[in-house]
Amino acid sequence: MFSPHVDMRIHAYGSWWLFYLVALGLIIPVVIFSRWLVGKEYGILQWLGRNSLVVMCVHEPIKRILLKVFAMVTNMEISDIRQSAVLSIIITVLVIATCVPAVMMMRRFTPWLIGKK
Repeated sequence: MFSPHVDMRIHAYGSWWLFYLVALGLIIPVVIFSRWLVGKEYGILQWLGRNSLVVMCVHEPIKRILLKVFAMVTNMEISDIRQSAVLSIIITVLVIATCVPAVMMMRRFTPWLIGKK
């Protein structure tokens, strides 16, 4: 709002004090939330944590395919889908939902690809 142009690539932070204030204002709640999660049982978060490397490997091709299919079905440009927050959240949920069976199949049929016996 006060510093609309932030480009870390060229060291353009706008108002540097506001940049750091906002950064710390977001980092501190994440750290507090993470410490609150320690010791609690959250099945989906634990599953994603254990399989994060495999998800990172398979999510990009899945995302590209889902974006293309979504663009063809809705007759929208992929750039318009990426710029919409609601559509991006929908695509993210679909990618995660598609990654789950992909990871399960890899763990069952090709465990040696992920370092299992």
